Amino acid sequence: MTTLFLYSGMLGLAMSLTIFLFFSFIKIQLI
Repeated sequence: MTTLFLYSGMLGLAMSLTIFLFFSFIKIQLI
């Protein structure tokens, strides 16, 4: 149970980081 919670937390963190990098990449392309 704890391992599943930790895994889901890391997955959410990785997804948010990927989305952040994706949007920053789009900003750089637009400028």
